[in-house]
Amino acid sequence: MGQSLTRGPASTGQEDRLTPAGNPLPEVIHAEVSAKQLGNGRIIMVGDVHGCCDELRTLLRQCNFQQGCDVLIFNGDMVNKGPKSVEVLDCIRALGALAVRGNQDDKALKDWLQWKAGSPLKVGSWLEALDEDNARWLGQLPFSISIPSHNVVVVHAGMIPGVPLQDQTLETLTEVRTLPATSGSTDASTATASAPTGEEHAASSNPEQAVSVAATESAPAKEVPWASLWKGPQHVFFGHDATRRLQTWPAATGLDTGCCYGGLLTAAILPPIQETLAGDLIAAAAASINLAETAQQEAQTAPTLAQLQASLVMVPAMHVYHVKHKKVAKEASAD
Repeated sequence: MGQSLTRGPASTGQEDRLTPAGNPLPEVIHAEVSAKQLGNGRIIMVGDVHGCCDELRTLLRQCNFQQGCDVLIFNGDMVNKGPKSVEVLDCIRALGALAVRGNQDDKALKDWLQWKAGSPLKVGSWLEALDEDNARWLGQLPFSISIPSHNVVVVHAGMIPGVPLQDQTLETLTEVRTLPATSGSTDASTATASAPTGEEHAASSNPEQAVSVAATESAPAKEVPWASLWKGPQHVFFGHDATRRLQTWPAATGLDTGCCYGGLLTAAILPPIQETLAGDLIAAAAASINLAETAQQEAQTAPTLAQLQASLVMVPAMHVYHVKHKKVAKEASAD
């Protein structure tokens, strides 16, 4: 049995009648997890799995995931590219996890539906093993999951600054990586991004231990990562951008660290809300801060990873799985 979701903000003026891949819309486009639903558990958010089931199981062990207590959320692209897409879906559903829809999940569902309607699949496609239950589950994945108690939202790709969540297009939520620099102000020096190899890994409670690089170096001219422009009001956890690996911008955290390409599989962990509140109250009392005034100020800006008391856990990929990168890996090993 999966964890339950409540309906989030309704889209206003949105013209989407189908998903970006052309599938029917889910019953809930924007979902929410309430403080009551969170209970006393942690929130564990996992980056793009892409069919890497063995690495997923290892990551969950490293996180000491407690089923029935912790809330497990996937930020999309759970399937395609890696070797065990069906196993990943079976695992996620058996654990009662939540997930948002990624562009690859949407694409896979479209291909499966067309196959069921008579169109051919690629030879050896994993979709031949996708059953009706998993297909229905994919079809009902929302495009965002908000966690109001933490001022956090989970999406697959990103968001446009200054646009309310309910007015973001579904294409933006599943596909955006960069925006024109004129969309807002940014300072690349305030962000860190890690680009470790498949042999490197970390399990750290300090996100700032990531290797610092210019997060915009792979973006097209005059384009910058959307997250560098994002100021809030929510802190966004997202994926979809394996090229930049781990991204820790002040108001957004990118968790796609390229596992299927031989990189890492990454999780961000938020402590139980009771612990977060207790820590905030103690710190505020020690500093003699007016809590009401502080809460009003913080409500206007997104919390940082440090304020969320987030920790990051990473495990290395066991192989390079995606075909486009296998040639590169072979050539590198021959040098």
